Amino acid sequence: MIKSIKLTHFKKFDNQEISIRPTGVTLIIGGNNSGKSSIIQALAIWEFCRIIIELEEGPRYLLRDAANTSQGHGLSSEEFLPLALPSLNHLWTNLKPQAGQIVDYKGYTMQIRLTWDNDLVEQSLEFALSLTNDRIFIKVTHSTLLSITDKIPHVAYLPTFAGILPKENLVTKAERQVALGKGLAGSILRNMVYDLFQAHKELRRSIQGNNTKLSPAMSVLLKKSSKWEKLQTILCEVFESRLEVEDFNPLYQTVIHVNERRVVKDGNGSYSLSKKSDYTPRDIMSQGSGYLQWLSIFSILYSGQIDVLVLDEPDAHMHATLQNELLRKIVEYSRIESTQVIIATHSIKMIEETALENLLSVEKMKYLDTECERTAVLQGIGSRDSQRVREISRFGKIFFAESLEDVEVLSILSEKIREPIGAQFYVWVTTKPHQVRKDYLDVYNTGNTPVIAVSLRDRDHNIHKNTVSPQLKVQGDISTPNFRALTWKRRHIECYLYFMPAIYRTVNQPQVDIDTFVQGLQSYFPVSREAFVNHATCESLLECDVKKAIIHPICLEYGISIVDIARNIEADEVPEDIIVAIREIRRMFQIT
Repeated sequence: MIKSIKLTHFKKFDNQEISIRPTGVTLIIGGNNSGKSSIIQALAIWEFCRIIIELEEGPRYLLRDAANTSQGHGLSSEEFLPLALPSLNHLWTNLKPQAGQIVDYKGYTMQIRLTWDNDLVEQSLEFALSLTNDRIFIKVTHSTLLSITDKIPHVAYLPTFAGILPKENLVTKAERQVALGKGLAGSILRNMVYDLFQAHKELRRSIQGNNTKLSPAMSVLLKKSSKWEKLQTILCEVFESRLEVEDFNPLYQTVIHVNERRVVKDGNGSYSLSKKSDYTPRDIMSQGSGYLQWLSIFSILYSGQIDVLVLDEPDAHMHATLQNELLRKIVEYSRIESTQVIIATHSIKMIEETALENLLSVEKMKYLDTECERTAVLQGIGSRDSQRVREISRFGKIFFAESLEDVEVLSILSEKIREPIGAQFYVWVTTKPHQVRKDYLDVYNTGNTPVIAVSLRDRDHNIHKNTVSPQLKVQGDISTPNFRALTWKRRHIECYLYFMPAIYRTVNQPQVDIDTFVQGLQSYFPVSREAFVNHATCESLLECDVKKAIIHPICLEYGISIVDIARNIEADEVPEDIIVAIREIRRMFQIT
C-alpha cells in the first residue's frame, strides 16, 4: 500500500523521504533514539489528520482541487490525540514551529506526505500543520486524489504495551484514541476485546437467521468469518488459552469484565475448555505482559478494515521464542489479509529471522542488502554479538560450522588421528553460504589484529558432487589468506559416520551379531571400508541422504548420537575428507 513517506520539519527529520516496500512486513531497525518511533508516529499523525479533515471538513477537502485552498482546521492541544507530548512544539524539528516558512503554505511549516499505489496509479496525500498559541491547525497541501471514491490507506497505530488497568469502563472512540496516543493501549484492551465479541455475536445472529441453532455448515462459516474466532484460535495455539467476556449492559453497568480460561488439546488437535474445578477463570490482568501485549496487537489487527498496521516495539515483554512466533503470525496475517505491516523494533530475534529485503535501516534510510549490514546493525543495537565480539577478540579465530555437534565430531576424530584441533577458536553456528560467512568475518576484521576463519559447509543438494576437489574446495568459493572455505564432498558430516562396524560398536548389542543388526535396518546399503575411507567413495554414499534415511533413525531408536558414533571410529577408519578438514583447520589456526 504505502510506498514512501516524506517528512518535512517533523521531529529529527528536517527533510527526509523514506521508501517503503508496499506489501508484506517491514521492520524499521536501528539503535535507541535513532528515529524508529518517529517514523511510526508520523504515520499515526497522518492518519489522525485524515480522519479530522474527512469528518470535520468533508471528504472533498482531501481532493486535488481543494488542496492548499482552505484555512485549515484548528484543534486545541487537548484535542490532538495521536501522541502524548509535553507541548505541541515537540513535533517540529528543533522545537521551532516557525522555522522553514514556505510562502505558499503561509505558516504551515511541517508536512507529512504519504505515497501509495491505487490500481497501479500512484497517489499521494500531504497534510501540513501549523502551531499558533497552543492551537494546532491542519490542512491538505498536496493531493492527487480526483474523486472521493479513490482509495486512501487506513492506518492503525499501536504503541508499546505499558500495562493494564485493574478495572476498565466502556469508553468512546475518542477516549480510545487518547489512550493509544499516550501509549496506554492496555487501558483500553478490554474495550477492544469487547468490540470484537459484540461483532462476533452480531455475525452469529446474521448467519443463524431464524434457525434455533447453528448447523455444522453455519458453524464452519462463522469460524471462518469471525475475527473473534480467529483471535481465539491464535490464543489457543500460542498460549493454550481462551477469552470469556461476561455479560455487559450499558444501561446499568460501567465496568467490562474479560476473563482468561485454560484449554486442553486432545489427540486430534482440537481444543476444549478446562473444567472450572481444574482452572478457575481469572481476569486477564492476572496474565503476563507478553500475553497482554500479544492480545493487544491482535485485537487491534482484527478490530476493523485496516490497510496498514504500524507497531512500535511489539516485541517488548516477550522472550525470544515468543518474539519469533509473533513475527511469524504477523507475516501470516499480512499475507492472508493483504495488510501492510510496519514495525519499529530492535528485537535481535526478529532482526535475525527477517529477510534482508524487509529490514529498513533507519541510519541509512534504505533496506539492507548484505548479511554484513545485518551484523553491523546487530552490533550497533547491542545484541548477543557483544558476547561474540569478546570471544572473537580473545581468540582471533572463527570456525563457521553448521552445528556444534559437527565441531564435536571433528574434535573427537582429530584426537583419534593424534592431530587435535583443540578449542581455541570461536564456533559460529550458521547454515549461511561461504560468501555470507566471509561478509561476517569482514565485519570483525576492521581492527589492527586480523581475524582468521575456517568455514565448513555441508554439500546438501545445491552443489554437484563432482565439483568438490580432494582438498574440499569448490570452484568459485572465495578463499583468502585469512578465510578458508571447505565443503564436504558427501552431503552431510553424517555420511562420514556411515560405517557399520562403528555404528554396531556404538549400539552395543552383543546378543545380536552385526549381520543380523544390519538386516534389521531400513534403507541400508552396503559400503566397504575402502569406500568409506576414500575421498572417491561409492555413488550411493555420495547421493543418498544418509543423515535423514539411516543415521537419525538409528540414533532415535537406540538413544545414541553422532558424537557417540564418532567415539567408536578407530584411527584407521577416519575418512580422508575428515583428515583434510582437520589439517586445514590446524594449518589456518596455526595449531602445533
